[in-house]
Amino acid sequence: MFVSIHQILMYADDTVMYFSAADSQVIIIADTLTNELVLVNKGLIDNNLLMHEGKTECMLFGTGPNLALSASFSIVIDGEALNRVSEYKCLGIVLDASLTWNAHVYYLIGKVRKRLAMLNRIRKKYKYVHVRYRLYVLRSPYS
Repeated sequence: MFVSIHQILMYADDTVMYFSAADSQVIIIADTLTNELVLVNKGLIDNNLLMHEGKTECMLFGTGPNLALSASFSIVIDGEALNRVSEYKCLGIVLDASLTWNAHVYYLIGKVRKRLAMLNRIRKKYKYVHVRYRLYVLRSPYS
């Protein structure tokens, strides 16, 4: 078996488990993840904590053709299949299944578009206010 846990990333109340394996071992990845998550779930229950199955998601990274071949990839915990997602936001960066930057770029475009709209509204509202004051309003800690 060539599957191994490379890293467990914990930040606040989020935990991300990373695994890697060869493209042909998708079944082994699913079995290993299922076994590891069952152990994690058992440890949580032993400490009077619960895993929120509604928020627990799985994602498989790979190239387009390999992802198409792994359509049946699923992880089941306590009789419930985890939600498989094609995009995941991790610490402000949007990752997609094929590891392109498209999803993250669209996310950033949306954020920039909102900020530009806000700047446009402020520009119209404070048309005759001194330039230094407008910059102070934009740099306030409440924005």
